Amino acid sequence: MIDNLNDTYAMKKLFLLVIVLFLSFQQVTLAAIGEAANTPDSVFLFSYATSRDDGRSGLRFAWSMDQKHWFAVGQGTGYLRCDYSRWGSQKKMLDPFLKQLPDGGWLCTWKLNTHDGYGQAKSKDLVYWESQKYPQVTSDFEGTRVKVTIDGQEQTGNINRVSWTLVDKLTKHYERNQYRNFLHAERPVQDKERFAGLKPVKATITVQPEETKEISNLLLGIFFEDINYSADGGLYAELIQNRDFEYDPSDREGDKNWNSTHSWKLEGDNATFTINTSDPVHPNNPHYAVLNIQQPGAVLTNAGFDGIALQAGEKYDFSLFGRIPAGHKSNKLQVRLIDSNGTVQGEASITVSSRSWKTYKTVLTAPETTVKYWSILKYLTILSMKNAGLDDAVDRVFPASVNAFSSSGIPL
Repeated sequence: MIDNLNDTYAMKKLFLLVIVLFLSFQQVTLAAIGEAANTPDSVFLFSYATSRDDGRSGLRFAWSMDQKHWFAVGQGTGYLRCDYSRWGSQKKMLDPFLKQLPDGGWLCTWKLNTHDGYGQAKSKDLVYWESQKYPQVTSDFEGTRVKVTIDGQEQTGNINRVSWTLVDKLTKHYERNQYRNFLHAERPVQDKERFAGLKPVKATITVQPEETKEISNLLLGIFFEDINYSADGGLYAELIQNRDFEYDPSDREGDKNWNSTHSWKLEGDNATFTINTSDPVHPNNPHYAVLNIQQPGAVLTNAGFDGIALQAGEKYDFSLFGRIPAGHKSNKLQVRLIDSNGTVQGEASITVSSRSWKTYKTVLTAPETTVKYWSILKYLTILSMKNAGLDDAVDRVFPASVNAFSSSGIPL
């Protein structure tokens, strides 16, 4: 009799357990179905940059299902920031416009400031972006902007229809970054709390000398801060300053003297020296010098980096990208290195004759007798021997001993 009562009681417990498990499973299933049902296939994505900081916090996103109620993605995180200019306060993203490309990727275009043109970047997923470009003119900036309210603040931007998975990916990227930042914020002072309860661990390290690798004796380490002439005019062997006529005021906090003609000077009568951007030698080198010589003897000089360092007996490779504009004939140029007394300390000549961009090269040799072991010259001169025109894109003077390691120097 007692055994039968025990069996009945056990069966009731088992039955109740099955009921509880069934109800729990049903709740989880219904919750999953509800979540899937509440997740939209697509939403409206609003892209913008805040005007209060001139967009320095970057490209932001918000989403909506009805274009009335907007929710910030990543709590206002900037998913793309402008890299243009030297300092953070100048890296602005003004009035960005985001559009989807035919291949499914994305293109973001924004104004840099009031005078430097535009910034552009492409992305496949709005999370990882390609290198930025900075065209002077572009039609990609044109498009309809609207105003929406996000967290009580009115913002201006544009709207695209996107899949919910894209918004979800943006959110997850923000969450991963937050977790990473949390880990990076850990400090040793917190170790007592973080590692409370841990016990000492005894470990054995076994050295395996047979697995060692020989370290190359060519591996060296060095650090320098790229200010003044540490790089250009320093470790980098180029002796011509602003060799490609690409200095820009925005690179130096709006200094108007820091421009395409910086370090260059034209001397002589009936001659002009201007900068042009039509049909350049390369898109990455859009500026070039235009010389119009009406009387032989005009001289274009470059002051180098507070002068030009010259070593006695050393050979120096000179080259330029040049062409003869329409309506002019070939031009013979005399290239000279001049010291502070006006004495020529190296010279050679080249003849520019091509109608299209072409590299012209020659070698300058410093004399053994008049030049000290190291001398600082005043400038390099390019002397026109004829009445002619010349387009000059890039000038280079490299010590031949350095140039032997890199026949073309740093590429355009």
